[in-house]
Amino acid sequence: MHCLSKIREGLFEFWNLLFFFSSLIFIAHHFYFGLYHFHECDSSNVYEWMKYSSTELMNSHINSVTPGFLLDIRYKVAEFSQNISSKPMQKFFQLPYLSTYTPLMGMIYGQISINSFENFYRFASFANGLALQASSLLLYITCLKLNYSKPVSVLSSTLLLTFYATNSYSYHLGSTVWFILSISIGIFLLTVNNSFTKDSISFLMLFLSYPYLLWTASLGLVRSLYFYRMKGINSQSLLDLVRYIFKNRSLTIIGIIINLVLFFPFGSGDRAGPDLRGFYSIYSFTPLNNIDNTFAIIFSFCLHSLLLIAIFNTFNYFKSIEVNAFTYHCIDRKIDLKRISYINRYNVNIHCICFLIIFSIFVLLFQLTLATTRHSIFIIPAILTIASFGLEELIKSIKSRNILTVNKIISPAIAFLISLSLISSSKANFERVDVLKRDYLPDSITSFIKNSKDIDYSIVECSPHYLYANFTEKKFRYNLKYPHSSSNLYEPGLKLFISQRPSQFQDEFSQYLFAGKPSKGDIINVYSKDVQIEIVSTPFIVKSNIYFDSLNKNSTIYNLSHSYRKLFAKLINSYAPDKIRTNIANDNLNFKEDYDFYSKATGEEYRYPRPNNIWLIPIKVESLK
Repeated sequence: MHCLSKIREGLFEFWNLLFFFSSLIFIAHHFYFGLYHFHECDSSNVYEWMKYSSTELMNSHINSVTPGFLLDIRYKVAEFSQNISSKPMQKFFQLPYLSTYTPLMGMIYGQISINSFENFYRFASFANGLALQASSLLLYITCLKLNYSKPVSVLSSTLLLTFYATNSYSYHLGSTVWFILSISIGIFLLTVNNSFTKDSISFLMLFLSYPYLLWTASLGLVRSLYFYRMKGINSQSLLDLVRYIFKNRSLTIIGIIINLVLFFPFGSGDRAGPDLRGFYSIYSFTPLNNIDNTFAIIFSFCLHSLLLIAIFNTFNYFKSIEVNAFTYHCIDRKIDLKRISYINRYNVNIHCICFLIIFSIFVLLFQLTLATTRHSIFIIPAILTIASFGLEELIKSIKSRNILTVNKIISPAIAFLISLSLISSSKANFERVDVLKRDYLPDSITSFIKNSKDIDYSIVECSPHYLYANFTEKKFRYNLKYPHSSSNLYEPGLKLFISQRPSQFQDEFSQYLFAGKPSKGDIINVYSKDVQIEIVSTPFIVKSNIYFDSLNKNSTIYNLSHSYRKLFAKLINSYAPDKIRTNIANDNLNFKEDYDFYSKATGEEYRYPRPNNIWLIPIKVESLK
């Protein structure tokens, strides 16, 4: 009875209820917005890859991400995968050979029965939502195991659900949320004692997340520091370290080798930046349509301050402790649980700090990205874990000063921030609704499709899911079983031009689209393609400029890659001018011309985060006479 009473008391405790309520809202959002959230190339490509994949397509991707000495073995595995009868197992091997996604993602998505893009996306995005919810739950449990207060634990775990970046990408069928889950699991495993459990789960995580390789590197770095503190640097300590790793991490080592040989997409980590706006944009709760969002900057400043407090205290502790108290595994079991959790806080912190240091090194080496895009937000679980310690220390310092007014408002302030983040997250979900599902299709589009014969569909720089779109009904759905016939934009014929962002071609037609307001009856002579394009019905164009990423405003100042590129060109020009014409200058020149057109046309910085815009233009393409 006493045990049941404690369980009941725990279930109905305020902060547990608040976490449960936040989780319930998040899951309900996913169930509902899975029907209406807008999509882009990555999400709809997964649908195509789950339907079919040819050896030619796989080999093409393999060539782009594989060192020469590994090509043959990957070619053979790709060919072998075509003979696997189990679809989830087949996609385990094929998805990494079609994209930069991981094997376990192929197995997870391969479980979903496919009958239309709309249904596939709904189930797949809901699975992604559950993955982020699991990450939040793991962070909450980890904080409780480290004996952090309930308010701090709930705040950290709910932020993972309500940051705009993490929340939006939970609807995106890319790898982002699975990367976040893997790092959350890695942090949680630091509080687990059983070595085999940690080793076997780490083995699986390597097939779910490529950034987990960085996490395993941080584990190795911390273990090396421990051995250095204990025995110094000598041949015996190095031998002991190697023995320890092979004894306790044998499955992890095997997983690393298999991933590097068969799956890891070499050279694909640097997508953009480094962009200084990444220091605050990933902590925003809403889409940022400019670079001066005061609340996002203030919040990021507070979060970074907590990080500094935690890092300073952790390194001071690390310098002062006895060697055998540094690692969780060497704690005397007679020490009370509070003391164990206190020591383990620092153990978890040092692993997360090392993880962020390794990540930063790879960013500086242009192997990973710190930008306003999805390619860096897998570091958020580690940041929130460290910040939880910083907030706990700050609250403890405030309470020790016996400032009654401040003490009384700490918990209400945290509850208010959690509520505010939930409200902001809910509002952002509505902003990311698919434009075509929010606004009924106009008669100019439905009538054009119904009353015209031999129509083709030309999709420019956006998603193939529009091939499954039903343009004949005002209430829009992606429910066609078979795709529309598609053709190149400049092939003669009657067609519907479709795009989320028509900036792919730097020609007369793209310039016309962005220069003015396309209207029925307009005729555009595209001399560069030797065709004439006539707009034969009223276009339907909606621009909300909302992205999966919180911010994508162009800036040659904050995105340091522009400065690096100019500096690199100057150095080459000064010390090896003969190289300019052959390679370096051409790359810089092409980049500048492409960026200038793209940025001027769209106002965006990166091509990766496609906006929630839509351009539907009925056209007739004819050869120039």
